[in-house]
Amino acid sequence: MKERFILKNKTNVFCRVKSLFSVVSLLTVFYSNYSSAQNSKDMTLDGEWNKRIIPVYDYVVVFSLPKDWPHNIAYEKFDTNFYISEFIPKNQKLDEWTDMMTVTGYKKIDSSPKQYFSSLYTITQKICGEKATAAQIIREQDNFIIALLMCGSPLNDEIGKSINLRHDQGEMTLYKIFKEKESIYSIFYSWRGKKYDVKDEDDKNLPTTMDKVKHYILQTKSIKICSKNNPIEECKEYVGLTKKLNKN
Repeated sequence: MKERFILKNKTNVFCRVKSLFSVVSLLTVFYSNYSSAQNSKDMTLDGEWNKRIIPVYDYVVVFSLPKDWPHNIAYEKFDTNFYISEFIPKNQKLDEWTDMMTVTGYKKIDSSPKQYFSSLYTITQKICGEKATAAQIIREQDNFIIALLMCGSPLNDEIGKSINLRHDQGEMTLYKIFKEKESIYSIFYSWRGKKYDVKDEDDKNLPTTMDKVKHYILQTKSIKICSKNNPIEECKEYVGLTKKLNKN
């Protein structure tokens, strides 16, 4: 789901976001239990993922892609205030995909991660309708939020064109949204499938299973946003890598 939009005001519409009292709501418990577990085994499964490093404005975005996905960017757009890049598996196409990983950056946007996600929710409601839109907040801190946004299907094909989603399709998107000074960065994994009921208790009818969503949630823990100008110690390696990449 491309998130190219202008936040027209700072009103916090987060109170409208629905929490899902279903199998999806268990994601919050899962993340909480994993984060608080002492001496827990690292479940990020690095052997199945490759690090990807992209310079975006004054920062470097560090994230993971499934190992069997192409390293090359499938789609990229870069202008003065907005950046987007998209990644898809090698056997899928930009106009017909079921799995996608996206990185975006907005410069000079006066909103918090919470407000930003609220705006995404409101936009999704306009496209998919109130009954076919739902969200689950998984983790929230001052500078970032992790949340799942669901669209059962767009109201019709014409409205769905804005996100290239047909009326017979549904989508789920797992976001991690950061606030860095006056910029907002989001890294999100999206899944598409047949239209579905967002209240369905059986995840077999969803675009992807909850086990797969959990797998991706663990990967969000390794996502970093590193300042190019003054990187903290753990980011210096990645900032240095981008300089080498730019020379090639």
